[in-house]
Amino acid sequence: MAIIELHEDELEALGLVSRSWKEILRDQLLNSDPPSMSVQVECRAFAQAIRLTFIEGPLTDEFITVGFGPRSAGFGNIDIDLKDPQISMTAFELIPTEDKAQIKNLDPMNITLNKEAFNTETLKDGDTIQIASSTLKVTFL
Repeated sequence: MAIIELHEDELEALGLVSRSWKEILRDQLLNSDPPSMSVQVECRAFAQAIRLTFIEGPLTDEFITVGFGPRSAGFGNIDIDLKDPQISMTAFELIPTEDKAQIKNLDPMNITLNKEAFNTETLKDGDTIQIASSTLKVTFL
């Protein structure tokens, strides 16, 4: 019987080491040339910071506070990761307005605001966002 010893880089070259999407993205960004064109997104502060408190789901009793936007949220999202595999990667977007913030539903089959279907709505203090098994409470700070 022969024993073959392979190093991690050899296993990786053979496709026998699995890496997370974050590791793959990091490697791609480090090993690629900068893009020749840039995309500009206007970033603005929310009139009041928004706290999203998880009252049900995988992140129960945790919260996320955002002070500027637009911000996108979803499972595995590089901006706001909701950590619920039942949620799409880009489920909703938070958009600053002059006096509050709007929520834009990017997954209308799976998200409700205060138990009602919606496309884009202005958020109010105390609103609840239901998405898959997660429920988030909106608080303006």
